[in-house]
Amino acid sequence: MANLLVVNAAGSSQRRLLEETIREYEREGYVLAGSFEGKSWVELFADGRSGGLFEDRRIIVAESAETMGTLDAELVSLAEPSRKKDTLCILLYSEDPSRYLPRELLRKLEVRK
Repeated sequence: MANLLVVNAAGSSQRRLLEETIREYEREGYVLAGSFEGKSWVELFADGRSGGLFEDRRIIVAESAETMGTLDAELVSLAEPSRKKDTLCILLYSEDPSRYLPRELLRKLEVRK
């Protein structure tokens, strides 16, 4: 499972928040493993479950998370937040993430605006 973190902003604000978040987690020992766009929620969680070869804690950035669509109810249990997870998935939204994530889950996740 992966820890999800939402960055909700557009343009240069989004990039600034993303960079600040990555720096913060790098200080905690995380390594930026890469980013992806246009994949599904299932692929995101599969990437989050597979460990890296050379790093214990890693960051995956989901660019334009809107393209993944709405998170299905049966996948919500895979998205429970915890800073003790080995993989942090940063979801970048330029519009309201409540259109894509269930409100009860969104209340539990860290959202940076």
